[in-house]
Amino acid sequence: MMWLLLLFSFLNLLTVLAALGREKGGRLKEFPKVSILCRVWDDEEVVERFIKNCLNQDYPNLEIIIADDASKDGTPKICEKYARKGLIKFYRAKRHHEKKAELMNKVLKEMVTGEIILATDVDAVLPKGWVKELVRHLQESDAVSAPAIGGNFTTWMSKIRIVEDFWLFGASMLGRYRLLGKSALYGSNTGIKLDVLRKVGCYSTKTLTEDAELSLEVMWRFKTSFCDRAIVLVEDVEDLKSYLNERKRWLHGTIHSSLLHKGDIAYGTLTAINYTLSLQFLLSLFFLPSPLALLSCLLNLFSILLSLKRFEAKREVYLWVLPYLLLDSFLQVLTLIGISHDLLRYGKVGWVKVSGERYHLGRELKPPFKGKVFNP
Repeated sequence: MMWLLLLFSFLNLLTVLAALGREKGGRLKEFPKVSILCRVWDDEEVVERFIKNCLNQDYPNLEIIIADDASKDGTPKICEKYARKGLIKFYRAKRHHEKKAELMNKVLKEMVTGEIILATDVDAVLPKGWVKELVRHLQESDAVSAPAIGGNFTTWMSKIRIVEDFWLFGASMLGRYRLLGKSALYGSNTGIKLDVLRKVGCYSTKTLTEDAELSLEVMWRFKTSFCDRAIVLVEDVEDLKSYLNERKRWLHGTIHSSLLHKGDIAYGTLTAINYTLSLQFLLSLFFLPSPLALLSCLLNLFSILLSLKRFEAKREVYLWVLPYLLLDSFLQVLTLIGISHDLLRYGKVGWVKVSGERYHLGRELKPPFKGKVFNP
């Protein structure tokens, strides 16, 4: 058991070591038409910020499409203001869709005219060069993903989530791409060629996590990449209830999607090892004072610290590394219990809109890393 944990810790370290070194940007050879596609649902506090971010992009051939999933607040009114000026395209659904993919596929069919689709969340704050950086990768690949890191360093939950963002959705994804030559597609920050999206049947309505389903299908059949220069800031959940509502959907959808696809064994195995780093850390603690257990703990701790260093995290983030390592596994267990409860009681895991006292209120998001990382 201890030798296996030690092997996993070495693989985690290998992953983050592969992520070291920042890629160099380059000039675009051409400027294909790009469609930014974003789904909104009762997001009046953040949708205007998102639209302004999109309009501020330094890319000349761009259309912005906002798909409203039957919002009941002021979201449609804000979007219509920009649509009347011809600055965005606005689609308003007559009814709310249980699965996001149903709405996205309608909009793809009726409104999208770009050769490339970029997708992110409405709470995202985009650097000015976001579109250019993703398009640059798509000159040589069929789909691309990039980091999405929390910019609301406010509560204990959001702080450990931000540590997780640096590791799971930053350094480990970049490291796996450099080691194995392919990347999963992270729904909060991804780009894909429209013809590729159509070849895989657009967004799947089989699961609640259409991005996980799309990721497995595209990785299996097409060339994918990871761009470390197109980081977006997002709002991480700030309390336990919101975390569980979000993670139940994520984890259940990912497991469901994995069962539907063959996938890549090497990539899937390394992903599972990276994902369970905090569990490996906790298990190693039980074998202390064994030298092997101590070495395993130190290697996993060093992997997390190195991932923060790789993306130039600010000092205050480092203080939350140990809380993340100690608490994350318990949060995952609570998530699995929540999934089991929902399946037994309701027969499904539904989409619950995440909320909170300070969540999605349009507050300024501040990079938990140095500015030059955020502005390529």
